[in-house]
Amino acid sequence: MKKYGVEDIRNICIVGSGSTGKTQLAEAILFSARAIDRLGKVDSGNTVCDYNTDEIERKISINSSIAFCEWKDKKINIIDTPGYADFVGEVVGALPVVETVILNVCAVNGVDVGTENSWEHVQESMKPCMIFINRMDKENENFEKALKSLKEKLTPNVAPIVIPIGSGKEFSGVINLIINKAMVEGKEVEIPEEMTVKAKEYREKLLEAIASSEDTLIEKYLEGHELSPEETRGALKKGIIEHKIVPVLCGSGLRNIGIEQLLDFVVEYAPSPPEAGDANINPNGPFWALVFKTSSEPHLGIINYLKIYSGEILAGSDVINNNKSSTERLGQIAFVRGKTRIEVKEAKTGDIVTAVKLRDTGTNDTLCDPKNRVSLLRIAFPEPVVDMAVYAKAKGEEEKIANALSTAIREDSTLKFEMNRETKELILSGMGSL
Repeated sequence: MKKYGVEDIRNICIVGSGSTGKTQLAEAILFSARAIDRLGKVDSGNTVCDYNTDEIERKISINSSIAFCEWKDKKINIIDTPGYADFVGEVVGALPVVETVILNVCAVNGVDVGTENSWEHVQESMKPCMIFINRMDKENENFEKALKSLKEKLTPNVAPIVIPIGSGKEFSGVINLIINKAMVEGKEVEIPEEMTVKAKEYREKLLEAIASSEDTLIEKYLEGHELSPEETRGALKKGIIEHKIVPVLCGSGLRNIGIEQLLDFVVEYAPSPPEAGDANINPNGPFWALVFKTSSEPHLGIINYLKIYSGEILAGSDVINNNKSSTERLGQIAFVRGKTRIEVKEAKTGDIVTAVKLRDTGTNDTLCDPKNRVSLLRIAFPEPVVDMAVYAKAKGEEEKIANALSTAIREDSTLKFEMNRETKELILSGMGSL
């Protein structure tokens, strides 16, 4: 596959309330970008990101899942996260290593408690955010109502970039307010006559929001002068990075409508790692990377997920785990798309890769060049809030349970377990009973 420089990488994280279509949105993105050749469905248990047996059976995401696609000469790394509070650690672990967040909102329910909780995590992370109103094809969807709930419950800075054509079963496409064109069945067409007045109203509001984010432009706009396309693009991107504008797009992940417009918007307006202003990003420096996720696969063992902040890594190179002062060999490195691993010989600054069979490395460890040791800021995972006693079904299997829990805890940093000396019980602690 093509090699991408740091300026051509976009790292995004999809967050939102449980069962609102986040995984289906990720699937549609991969399908639209031709990273996969068929559009899977969560209900059918055949999506790229929900591949764990429990996820397929329950039809919910339990783990964060990483995938990537290529779109218009840019590489987009996607982290699809669970929406249920029990698995909030997966969200907390993903946010620090991306530059942009996509908040997925259901067009039927609008902003609910889960959405508000996700928004709080986004605000704490200080990451630029885009909002995607999903499930526009559902009965009882209401774009206007969902948009109103965003403004009232989240932020007044929301600014629609696209608006829907039709609703429910009649939902057929979107109108892109920036270029003032309609997108129907993957083709750019003129705005339907019955939508021209509404599109004009929304476009004027959008241009006003963009102009208001830049002092030099608001004067020009108020004097009646039209903003040039360059001024509009520049101010919009700057406004997103500075949190002055929260763009809103819409569509249907299930019917794959509005997804190409989302991809176009991500590559154009989502910041690359250097543009996001992270001081740790250094393409020309020595290698260092943060392990932000750990998982266990039956045939591969422990898999570590790394975000590269500086330099590059080569397969077969030796690095230092600075947290444990141990040497690790990166025998195999790979890009991942769900459970599919694509082995590569090298990876560069800003990218996300996996490494397998590292001896002592886990989540929150910094791997670096042996000659330039650094420690990256650790991810602050929430403390457990629920305690439960765990018992073996048969006597003598306590050690097996302890070993299994040790593996689970390597995967989920919000889990803890200990032996209570007074009650002689094995206590498992986590974020919820699920």
